[in-house]
Amino acid sequence: MNPLDRHAEIAAMHRREMEDAAARHRLARSVHRGPSPVLRLYARIWWASRPRVDAWGPPPAARSGLTA
Repeated sequence: MNPLDRHAEIAAMHRREMEDAAARHRLARSVHRGPSPVLRLYARIWWASRPRVDAWGPPPAARSGLTA
């Protein structure tokens, strides 16, 4: 008997365990609807940090007294 055969059998068993765990994880994630908490946090930070039109000030023509 080849001594590497036992390692191949153990590796195959481990692979099956990992595939089963991944399938359970995918099933659990498919039940969860909506964006991840990390994505929601990023969106809130982005939304809060975007520039506001009022903060820009008047257009350059209005500041210099020129009219279009």
